[in-house]
Parts: sequence; C-alpha cells; structure tokens
Amino acid sequence: MPVAGFLDFVYYLMTRNADEGAVEKFRRNLWMPPKGVAPDARSPWSPEAETAAFRAVKAMTTGQAPVLDASGGS
Repeated sequence: MPVAGFLDFVYYLMTRNADEGAVEKFRRNLWMPPKGVAPDARSPWSPEAETAAFRAVKAMTTGQAPVLDASGGS
C-alpha cells in the first residue's frame, strides 16, 4: 500500500465516527504546531505566511494592490 493511501486510511479511522466539530479540531491539531515550537517556514502558521495572508485580506477589503519590494519579489 502506498504511504499516501495508508495515511488516508488512518485519517478515515480517526474521523469516521466523529461529528463536524471533532473533525475540525482534529484537523487543526494536525496543522498547528505545539505551543513553544517554531513553525516550519513552509507551514501556514509561519509568521511570513500569516503576514502574507493578512496583507491579502487587507488588499481584498480595501481594494489596494499588495506592495511589491523594489527587487521584484512578491
């Protein structure tokens, strides 16, 4: 069995009899790093990702385009 298929099966076993709230809590616990542990830079919980998300929301709600730095990066 491929690893991805096995992990899908484990997820199914962990959530099959749970209600919506319990499934959401389980998903949050999978993604959120423990308290006191710095998140990986690729994580949606990293400071850079959170800042980018807040900037995107600000741009969407105010109608302003995000500011790019002078080097051409985003």
